Amino acid sequence: MILVSPALYWDDQVMFKEEATFATAKRPLRADVFIAVGSLESTSMQDYAKHFVSVVTERKYNGLTLRSTVLENETHTSVFPGAFARGLRTLFPKPAEK
Repeated sequence: MILVSPALYWDDQVMFKEEATFATAKRPLRADVFIAVGSLESTSMQDYAKHFVSVVTERKYNGLTLRSTVLENETHTSVFPGAFARGLRTLFPKPAEK
């Protein structure tokens, strides 16, 4: 999954609630996730993303690979192309050349 500037504050932070509920099940979470925000986005957008990454990382879900970044000099409007490209390169790296 590639999440670019996710609105984690939306609907009274429902994604945090969903994650907390999922965590109580103690099931594996087989997912490869890349989260990105822009450095020129609102502080709250950045803070919610960082907090979500922190919460999920602390859970140590079996099977989850989670990576995140803040793209310098990108706004909410401009961040998508670079974040999507970086997400693809992160999740699907080139095979090592022989």
